[in-house]
Amino acid sequence: MSGTGFEMKEVLRTEPKRSSVNQAILFILPSIVVTVISIILFTQLTALTDQQRHIFSVTIIAAIILSLVGMAGMQLLIYRIIDDRDNDKDGAARRGTNIGIIYSVIFSIIITGLVSPYFLNVLHFSLKDFFYFAYLLFLYSAIWVVVSAFWASERYKYPAIIFTFSYLAIFAFTYAAYGFNPAYAISGYAFGTTVLLLMFLLASKIIFRKPDPSYKLSKTFTRLTKLIPQNSAAIMFNIFFVLAIFLDKIIVWVYQGVMTGQGLSVTGPYTEGAFLGLIPMFSIAITAYFTRRTKSLVDNRYNGTFGEILKGIEEYKHIYWTSMSAMLVITFGLLVIVASLVFFLINDPRYYVYY
Repeated sequence: MSGTGFEMKEVLRTEPKRSSVNQAILFILPSIVVTVISIILFTQLTALTDQQRHIFSVTIIAAIILSLVGMAGMQLLIYRIIDDRDNDKDGAARRGTNIGIIYSVIFSIIITGLVSPYFLNVLHFSLKDFFYFAYLLFLYSAIWVVVSAFWASERYKYPAIIFTFSYLAIFAFTYAAYGFNPAYAISGYAFGTTVLLLMFLLASKIIFRKPDPSYKLSKTFTRLTKLIPQNSAAIMFNIFFVLAIFLDKIIVWVYQGVMTGQGLSVTGPYTEGAFLGLIPMFSIAITAYFTRRTKSLVDNRYNGTFGEILKGIEEYKHIYWTSMSAMLVITFGLLVIVASLVFFLINDPRYYVYY
């Protein structure tokens, strides 16, 4: 017992608080980068006609939302695959990513087939416009898969760097194509998003261990058939959680589309306010911080003497209340930022924000 207790004290003493803060910042940085660059980008596309703006915004938003919903369950399964192999032993991250990309291809094909009548007949997309939607749907589906592998392996630095660099590239390519001809803006956006996926694939190939050549991909499929029923409740929760975030917006978009005859309308103050209202969710960085700080406490909660276990409990409580207080402060600060952006963007008809 004394040996175990010594190990427990060493873990508590050496757990780096600064590392936890850094991990939390890196975890939430991609969301901040995407939001900021998207606001800057879409406020610049003022030369788009109403029809071009409608197609551009619907293409991007539909691809992102459908991919997020479709990949919600797969992301959780990738977490389980990597956790089972102790953060990438035997190439678990690469195998999980490979399975996820195969699934993203299948998912994109199925969804594209299902929604094609709606896009072509109701939204009046041309075949070229619908191709961009289908292509972005696959790109984003694959991106969420690869990102989940990095996060499951606690390699938060790489998504932060890749998202920052790639979204700057998305801005540059989109604006360059838009400057050449506003109708080409979606081409630049698609090309920039392709760069984003390729950056993630290249990084995953370099960072994650290559699976053993003797290990067959079919074994991972077999493992999935066991993981799915074991985690069915968590999978459904993830899917419905994503749906809950966007459901109110989808209802309003469909209603506005019916009223305007466009089939789907994602423009206007409601969309701007709704998405800006998601900014306070950036305080979830505190959750990442809390998880990082308490990981060793939870993993070793039954180790050590009785006094050391009680000390661990008190440490857990202290971190919990500190994190709770920090989250409330940060949420309030983000709320002030949102209110300021709403006043600036929604009250000025020159500015439009689409995601």
